[in-house]
Amino acid sequence: MAKRYRLQDPIKFITFLLMLGIFVILLVMLIRSCTHPKQKEPAQDGQASSQSSSAREYEQPADLNGQKPAEYAARQNVYFTASLVGTIYDIEQARNAEEQVKEVPIVYTIVLDPGCGGTENGNPGIGGVWEKEINLKAALALRKQIEEVHPEIRVVMTRTSDHALTGQERIDLINETKPDLAISLHCDYFAGASERRGTAAFLRNSDGAKIKLEDGKKTTVQELARQIAEELQTRAVSALETENRGVSEARYEILNQTTVPVVLIEMAYLTDQSDYDKITSNGYIKAFSEEMTEGINSVLTAIYPNRQPVLEGDTAASAAESAAGSENESGEESIDESIDESEEDAEAEDEDETAEDSEEE
Repeated sequence: MAKRYRLQDPIKFITFLLMLGIFVILLVMLIRSCTHPKQKEPAQDGQASSQSSSAREYEQPADLNGQKPAEYAARQNVYFTASLVGTIYDIEQARNAEEQVKEVPIVYTIVLDPGCGGTENGNPGIGGVWEKEINLKAALALRKQIEEVHPEIRVVMTRTSDHALTGQERIDLINETKPDLAISLHCDYFAGASERRGTAAFLRNSDGAKIKLEDGKKTTVQELARQIAEELQTRAVSALETENRGVSEARYEILNQTTVPVVLIEMAYLTDQSDYDKITSNGYIKAFSEEMTEGINSVLTAIYPNRQPVLEGDTAASAAESAAGSENESGEESIDESIDESEEDAEAEDEDETAEDSEEE
């Protein structure tokens, strides 16, 4: 059977053929220009009237700068060829640079959740800007900063435009994505107290699933969320130059009905003039995105220092499993397997108690 060959990069091959074809065409044009008939010598005085039409045929245009038509055409073809080749080269270099950026392996995955949206405006700002607009602007700026500075972190957004999402839809997206962490961005409001300002972070009020980390130590989703919240809270307060209202546990569904660490951040109070001016300022939004990006990278590398790149189509949970090693080889378990561990431990304890009661009887 004849062996089949497959092009590794068809786009590069087609680009090469196009460049080769253009080069051949320009080379033919250059050769034809160089072989153009030479300009005739000026006619003698006695022959001027009989050859006036021929002289006009080869009359040198005024804009050739003293060059013969053939020489002028040859030079123009050379300049055009060099310019076209340079342009094609620049395009190819730009495409290669873009490919290199795309080829950065994904190591971590996070979800950004801009609160509110669509018909749900959220809290009103004292300057006329609604919470939903601020949340989205901050989330998009944060995504852009992460993709530019840490392309190894994949960012998934619950929304990228002004449309409504139910709380359950946000929860489902987070659970299906299985990110390493999720951040829900909001702004607070306190009627009748315009002097109340500051940033606050919230995490789940229950332990959640037990997780075995890369070093073999066990922890819970809540403890990971607390570690993440404390780091991000410090970064947000520093960026927005506002009061630190601390990290607290809360009963929000998006925190407690998700299977991964989720942190909800109330970035600012829209009823406070100082907070409002900052959270609607491009400069402070930029500072917020920069600080949060470094905070996210810091906690991810601290929690998963040995994380391996995620293969195409895999999830963050698969990467965590890859970093920890398979259960058969090292005895360690993946994040997915640890989700039901709490229930299994409870069942084991009930069985032990039943056995002890039987022995006593």
